[in-house]
Amino acid sequence: MLPFVQFRIPGRGLAELHIHALIGRSPRADLQLNDPRISDIHAMISLRHGQLFLKALGGGLRVADDPRPRELELRPGLEFELGKSGIRLQVVALNLPDTLPSLQVGQQPPVLLGESCWHWHPSGRLVAGEHPDAPL
Repeated sequence: MLPFVQFRIPGRGLAELHIHALIGRSPRADLQLNDPRISDIHAMISLRHGQLFLKALGGGLRVADDPRPRELELRPGLEFELGKSGIRLQVVALNLPDTLPSLQVGQQPPVLLGESCWHWHPSGRLVAGEHPDAPL
């Protein structure tokens, strides 16, 4: 199981987002918020050092103790605002499993499996990213 965070969004209920999930107005966003004060791709969920973060991309974040953080370490009970939109989210729960699904080929470092495409690079290594013709 991949790590995820569950947010409470006033008027919308709960939303569960996995790592690399995008928040914004764009139809490509995993959590789409149709509000002109929200950027197309406003923020992204990130996993680093075993902890989940919300990283500001096209828009800002606001919390009481730091009005302009570039990223927030997510923890249950954390409340924050997406920029100056008035849209507040609250972290309800986190899932940080002890192990994560990964793939290792030969002596290459393991890569985390998730919502990605995979293909062989001509040099013989496995490469992640958006590749329409990827076999994996």
